[in-house]
Amino acid sequence: IERGGGGVFWDTPLATVRQCEVPREWVWGRLNRSSVSCTNGSLTVRKSSSSPDYSVCLASSGPLSSGVFTWELGIDSASRMVVGVCRPGQSVDRRTETASAWCWWSHGTLCGPDQEDQEIGEYRGGDVLKLTLDYGQGTLTFRRNGEVKGTLCKVWGETVPFVCMDNEGEQVTLKSRSEQTWAEHGSDTAHVSLLCSRVAKRAVSLLLGLTEDGSARTAHAQDLAAAVLASLLPPLTAMLRRLAPPGGAGGGGGAP
Repeated sequence: IERGGGGVFWDTPLATVRQCEVPREWVWGRLNRSSVSCTNGSLTVRKSSSSPDYSVCLASSGPLSSGVFTWELGIDSASRMVVGVCRPGQSVDRRTETASAWCWWSHGTLCGPDQEDQEIGEYRGGDVLKLTLDYGQGTLTFRRNGEVKGTLCKVWGETVPFVCMDNEGEQVTLKSRSEQTWAEHGSDTAHVSLLCSRVAKRAVSLLLGLTEDGSARTAHAQDLAAAVLASLLPPLTAMLRRLAPPGGAGGGGGAP
């Protein structure tokens, strides 16, 4: 940590970004699909039949519930398409509904549960869409060809990236994806809790501000520092225990 005129600067990111080569984990149709065909190592999905009217295809290796995820979609052909995230239980033979999906229609409407629809412009064949799902902020941001077009809020619970296609011949390709995650598995020691890091960053910034001018506030700052650290210890201890290998260091099963 370094202090500068503008506040606190962090030399290295507190959460690790993993750029993953698809289809290592994310491919189309792994969870379910209907009236679509998957090619190109299941990176490309195409609506292969006009019946049913709408066909939904889900991506990823399973439901998402925490972290920050970004994925790029190459729109090969679109006439009445929807992209976004939905609940894992979404029917594959029905159009996604705004009560259970956060999405962008190809004709330009952005919609999600408990929020007003937005008209942000259409997308068509040849466009590249980038979607960023941030569970820490509860948002889903949509970009078209590098330009931010709109953001949906109130994203919570388990979701799965999806594409919904109405007309035969519509096609989309999963081009790339990255994730910013906080550790949830004992074997995953490469990541630090993004949530705890944000809390710690704000706490340090506040404490440095309190100690900048005059000794009169130093005692108060020290008391506040102790209170902040005390409040952070339980969640940090729980997180570190989850990061530790089974049985403790060296497998000896000693104290944490």
